[in-house]
Amino acid sequence: RKSKRRESIDSEESDSKKKPKKRGRGRPKKVKISAPFGGSGYQTGPREYKTIPADHFEDDDYDDGVRRSRRRKFTPLLFWKNEKVVYEANREEGDLAEVYGDMPMVAGVQKAQPTPYKKRTVSQKSDSDDDDEVSRRAVKKSQKNSSEIKPYDSKKLRKKHDIDDGDTAPIWWDSQGMTLDKKVICYNENITLHDLPLVKKRSKSEGKIVAKAAQAFNVDPPGDGMPGFICGCMEVPPQGIKDEEGVGPCFQVFNVGECQPKSIELAIADPDTNDGNYESESAKRFLLSKGDMFQIPAGNVYRIQNHSKTVACTLNWTIIRPAPKDE
Repeated sequence: RKSKRRESIDSEESDSKKKPKKRGRGRPKKVKISAPFGGSGYQTGPREYKTIPADHFEDDDYDDGVRRSRRRKFTPLLFWKNEKVVYEANREEGDLAEVYGDMPMVAGVQKAQPTPYKKRTVSQKSDSDDDDEVSRRAVKKSQKNSSEIKPYDSKKLRKKHDIDDGDTAPIWWDSQGMTLDKKVICYNENITLHDLPLVKKRSKSEGKIVAKAAQAFNVDPPGDGMPGFICGCMEVPPQGIKDEEGVGPCFQVFNVGECQPKSIELAIADPDTNDGNYESESAKRFLLSKGDMFQIPAGNVYRIQNHSKTVACTLNWTIIRPAPKDE
């Protein structure tokens, strides 16, 4: 008996020495949220309802000879879809009108129609699509930044240096061999654009919108074989045209400014057709964008047209005048 008692005591002590098992923290159960339309679409409008008259639920077919209840029966209403019973005032006549009194009568059942939704379409973007998206964002960002640019605060700079707000400066004039006070700045705010003449009769599709131009500098050839120049700016309104013009013995250089990309058409007359005069059928045509430049050498004829319907085009131009020939 003593041995059995000792064994029981030892077993109790060994059990007491065992470390209790720690209850580990279980992972939280995932809550499944049911997505409308199984996640394959999205709702495109409010749900519509259809009222079914109460007479629709009456069953007058008793051919089997069994007596049946004449109560109107319909499937359980889906209250979460706002289905409900529609009531109306008592319209019975005679004895039934007195029996029912002011009791509201069941007129029908409002049943929910299928929810209008549109199926989601997943399109795979190619590298070109990504590039187009990046370029569109860059253009949009640059336009936004340009509209938000504020004038530079030049107070500190003016304290450090003598800033002149005029347009002249003393410069060396080589043809006369002396220093002269000459105009060297032409501010945009002082430029006034003037309509260029309509030099030819246009077709109905070409319209009558002309380009506008202004001159900034006009320097005569100083001599000693040095050429002179004229420079300025031009604006071609939407759907506007600068009619064909020959440059004569001069060179002209153009720099395209703000415009709708690929909307500016440059047409250069074929020098081997019609004695070099401009013909629409034989002209060489190019489409230009902002930042592009082009030259018109001496003896050629060119024409500029803005095909954009919304954006005007600005251009800066320089005419290089030939030096006078030595006698």
